[in-house]
Amino acid sequence: MEKASVVVITYNEEKNIRECLTAISNQDYDKKNYEILVIDASNDKTEEIVKEFKNVRLIKSDKKGYGYQRNLGIKNTRYNLIAFTDADCIVPNDWLKKLVNSIQEFYCLGGSAKYPEGTGLIGKSITALGFPAGGSLGIVNFGTLSTCNCLFRKETFEKVGYFDETLLYGGEDSELMSRIRKNKLKFKLDNNCFIYHKPRNFIDFLKWNFKRGIAKYHLYKKASHLLMPLSVIGYPLSRKFVLLLINKKKAGLNIPSLFTIVIFLFFLRQLFMTFGWIYGFGQNIRK
Repeated sequence: MEKASVVVITYNEEKNIRECLTAISNQDYDKKNYEILVIDASNDKTEEIVKEFKNVRLIKSDKKGYGYQRNLGIKNTRYNLIAFTDADCIVPNDWLKKLVNSIQEFYCLGGSAKYPEGTGLIGKSITALGFPAGGSLGIVNFGTLSTCNCLFRKETFEKVGYFDETLLYGGEDSELMSRIRKNKLKFKLDNNCFIYHKPRNFIDFLKWNFKRGIAKYHLYKKASHLLMPLSVIGYPLSRKFVLLLINKKKAGLNIPSLFTIVIFLFFLRQLFMTFGWIYGFGQNIRK
């Protein structure tokens, strides 16, 4: 089995990090063949909790940022295979083994994310929208990997560069994937390599999509994104919604929930991403 590094970036994750690191520490993988790094920019008790895990290397980051912290992690890893997951995720015992076995000749691999047991209706409905890592739709149907569950060969970054540190509001994984596609590096999306991702509550869901809207502005700067809320008209006829109808049992939802709660959340998602896009535009103008 190849040696691998697992990187988790943190910012004020005292509520989640212990459960996350416990799961990573209990992998069905030779302990001598993988390392765990936490790249921490917190000002809460995250650091204290991480220090309870003697098998974890804690690296303090002088600033927070998705790209900045991930790059700091990459530069401090010892091994050629680098896996990423997030502090609000719980990985199954065979997670790392599945990733390593599945990557084969590929430069990188993306896995999917499921909601954990005990998730309520709103959480399941948010997951049904496809975030993160494909959600109930699965990563293959979503079309791009997510840094909450992925594995890279270190040479990938040598060929296409590191994560974009200027993308402070997310989207760093999508931007990196665009370079991977442009350079025609082989990658793989595999729904069998999954993690459990705690769904955001309603307020955090709105905040997250506002940030995604800012990220969309900085990534694409397309004025057409101002029309995102109108896409709710065609959403019930979209391929993704049809897939949800087919896989409603897997998503843990019934037809009334899909046609009411999920569609309403989709509209709110598009609306708050538009608000975020406008905010990002304003940021650019102020510069």
